[in-house]
Amino acid sequence: VYAMYCNKQLAEKYNLPDLYALVREGTWTFDKLIEYSALAEVDLNGDGIDELVTKDVGTDYDDLGRPDYKLAVHTIMDGKLVTPKAIGFTGVCENSILMYQNRAGTDYEFFKLNGTEIESIERIWQDPLGLYWTRFVSGDAVHRETAFSEKTARAYIDAYKPVTLTMKPFSEYPFG
Repeated sequence: VYAMYCNKQLAEKYNLPDLYALVREGTWTFDKLIEYSALAEVDLNGDGIDELVTKDVGTDYDDLGRPDYKLAVHTIMDGKLVTPKAIGFTGVCENSILMYQNRAGTDYEFFKLNGTEIESIERIWQDPLGLYWTRFVSGDAVHRETAFSEKTARAYIDAYKPVTLTMKPFSEYPFG
């Protein structure tokens, strides 16, 4: 038995038709899945080759058990498509920085692609009781700070500028 789930809010955000209605009408097919999947191209590791950023390739769950939208990154290494092992991303920022943000906006992590490896730059998160924020800069224990204000946390987070990816249908790529 196979089951497929969709994120209704994400479908609405991207102006997709009612996917459940397609199933009820008997018009949902694998071709529809491919048609509604999308990719964007951006050079994330500075090697002159655009990586593929795909949307909705997997579902994770937030702290309340709700499906959470993610992005995945695929790159070319030695002529082969490689998918670096990493958590899902929720966006791409200026300077080819990958970002994860939880739904509540209380946990952020920023990454860079180094070859085919995803490396954490820093993580900024709020404690579970909402009393303070913490920042951890990867590889630099000196810059680990605890118990700072939300205003300070937002200044760190706002230093990363999200960009809008131009997503194209999977079918527009030569391997589609």
